[in-house]
Amino acid sequence: MTIKLRKYKKSDLKRHLEIFLMNGIYKKINPKIEKQEKEWLDKAIENYKKEKPGFYVLAITLDGKLIGNCIAEKIDYKGKTAEIGFWIGKDYWNKGYTTKALGLFFKRIKDKLDLKKVHAKHERGNPASGRVLEKDGFTFEEEKGKLIAYSKTLK
Repeated sequence: MTIKLRKYKKSDLKRHLEIFLMNGIYKKINPKIEKQEKEWLDKAIENYKKEKPGFYVLAITLDGKLIGNCIAEKIDYKGKTAEIGFWIGKDYWNKGYTTKALGLFFKRIKDKLDLKKVHAKHERGNPASGRVLEKDGFTFEEEKGKLIAYSKTLK
């Protein structure tokens, strides 16, 4: 079982939507949702060509099959910071895949985006995400309402 990161491809749309269904984000995919996700995917692919993209996302694959992604958003090129996020299909939870993928992601974004520090948040009701962040070297910063914030300095 090999976890890798790669750039998204247009052909990933169907699998991307399947993961949304798997996680219960949508009960069914309608044309509006499909159009919205296709536009997001097109923008993600276009961002790979930019020197300073607005966001940078990589697909998480398990033995070549798309199972989720890691993303850097709210990128501050001057301050060298970004907010990171991740999601993975429910069938792949609690197996260490996200922790492994995040470790690979930090190596890629540190140089690609020239980052020194990353921030992340998760909802209080999702402690598994907090454990992933802590395993990947994040430090707890604060609780704000329903969100718990962490940060990590990239070396």
